[in-house]
Amino acid sequence: DNLSAFRLVLGHYRDALPACEALAAGHSPASPEARRLASACIRLANTLAAIGRKAGDRAAFAECFALHDRAVALLEAGVRAEPENARLLRALAGALDVRGSARGESGENLAAGEADCARAVEMLRELAAADHSNAEARQDLSSALYDLGFVRKTRGEWGEAAAAFRDSLRVLEPLVAAQPGNVETAFDLSRTRTALAEAEKALTH
Repeated sequence: DNLSAFRLVLGHYRDALPACEALAAGHSPASPEARRLASACIRLANTLAAIGRKAGDRAAFAECFALHDRAVALLEAGVRAEPENARLLRALAGALDVRGSARGESGENLAAGEADCARAVEMLRELAAADHSNAEARQDLSSALYDLGFVRKTRGEWGEAAAAFRDSLRVLEPLVAAQPGNVETAFDLSRTRTALAEAEKALTH
């Protein structure tokens, strides 16, 4: 079943983590090696979150958040070393976003999850504004806005959730118009419209 598959993947990620740690040892916090270690922590954390969600496993979520915290700390150290490094800033925003989204999935510490997503949105707005031609940066922004809406919805903040979903659509719709064959963007557009409709329905009842 899916849970068994996730546990198998989890074992592979656990086995790979020490090698990433060894490669990052002695390198600058802004190095590609440190960034890869943070990515390895996030992949492991995301797998644990999936297990926690499917199995109702609170211990899996606890380990998930410990790994997300480690990834954020690694990337924050990198940004302190190279504050103008757009690749590191984007990676840090992504790490904050996935940690915040995982808070929404767990139903725990939702205020911290909302703060993480809001910080990610702020960072990604700046990155997207700095390069209007960068479609990936705008897609990252739309995804973070969706996640912010998701966490707000989980908190019962339907009005604020709807606002985030609308902001996400304002970013997404031009992307879909420019690249109608992009399956990922089309999926994001569909799920965000569905989420907005749910939020607006909740606001009328």
